[in-house]
Amino acid sequence: MAKKHRILVVDDEQPLLLVLSIELESEGYSVATASDGEEALVILEKERFDLVLLDIKMPRVDGFEVLKVVKQRWPETKVVILTGHADLKNAIASKKLGAEDFVSKPYDLVDLLVTVERILEKDAPEAELERLSKLIPLLESRIKLLEEENSSLSNSTISLSTLNSLIAGLSHSAKGELTNINAAALEIKVLSKNNQDVVDDCEVISRSAEFAQLLLRRMIDFTLNSRVQRTAIDPTDFAEKVNELVKPRLPSKIQLDLVIDPNLTNSKFLADREETLVVLTELVNNSITALRDIGGTIRISFEKIGGNMKISVFDNGPGIPMEIRKSLLSERVESTKGLGIGLYLCSKIMASMDGKLEFVTGEGNGTTFLLLLPLAQFSQEN
Repeated sequence: MAKKHRILVVDDEQPLLLVLSIELESEGYSVATASDGEEALVILEKERFDLVLLDIKMPRVDGFEVLKVVKQRWPETKVVILTGHADLKNAIASKKLGAEDFVSKPYDLVDLLVTVERILEKDAPEAELERLSKLIPLLESRIKLLEEENSSLSNSTISLSTLNSLIAGLSHSAKGELTNINAAALEIKVLSKNNQDVVDDCEVISRSAEFAQLLLRRMIDFTLNSRVQRTAIDPTDFAEKVNELVKPRLPSKIQLDLVIDPNLTNSKFLADREETLVVLTELVNNSITALRDIGGTIRISFEKIGGNMKISVFDNGPGIPMEIRKSLLSERVESTKGLGIGLYLCSKIMASMDGKLEFVTGEGNGTTFLLLLPLAQFSQEN
């Protein structure tokens, strides 16, 4: 249960009131009771409740009158009507007045508890999604501010140290929002009770947020002038992480294949894990852009070439336009196909790890990007 929900039980039959109160409290709910409608309205004036379990036939003020007041004054409060087994007319009338559901007396406690849980939890994924939707514009506005500061750099007298502090501060702030988004996505998955459509959407949110966090960490590291942290990386474990990050974000008409050379047993390559993930995911994003409208296949393969690990990203898309090929990895190239500063920075990142980024393409023949990184054992021996 995401929070301790508050329930008001209203019934003029004291034994039923006592039993219900005990059972609901044993399930973890916070419970208050009222013995008739008038007492219920007095309590509702003072306290807020998530749910009211409301009997219809009571002295002084009946359940219908209480229901009307609740829906007029506290519409966010849910109401479940407790009605006689054969009293279908009252049940229908209560639904028309806004009650979420009704339970017939004498009721089965298990059924009643299931109904209570369903009513209280059914809107939770939507509420979390609404909270999530409010975080995304905030993140976008902060990223936009960062872009505006960057675009005005050439005409600004701001010092490099001040600019770095600004970028680092904004990046840390945005990183926090991404953490919130990721946490919300995980909570929505739980609250959805494994509804497959919700789970799939949450996977996309989580992986996108995780990749964005990688990019922000890269930006933060850059502003703090930190060096890459090269470690020996197992290609199989690394491939699994790439698959975890990329696959949930693929459109349905794009297929992802991972190919690992069986001769790579006990072989590791030397690189900064997070930096390499950023580069590889950026290359896959470009392949997704190339194939989004037409569909196709993206193949990521790992193999040894001499003293290097070669990681290839192939797509069978239309290829890279001739006019930007020569400058693609050496300049900030703008293109409507999504190729540009991302690849320029990828090339710089690879160079910082003593690696190389190359590509092979032909119009109509697809594109293959090649990452070459030194093998850990080979590097140590030399």
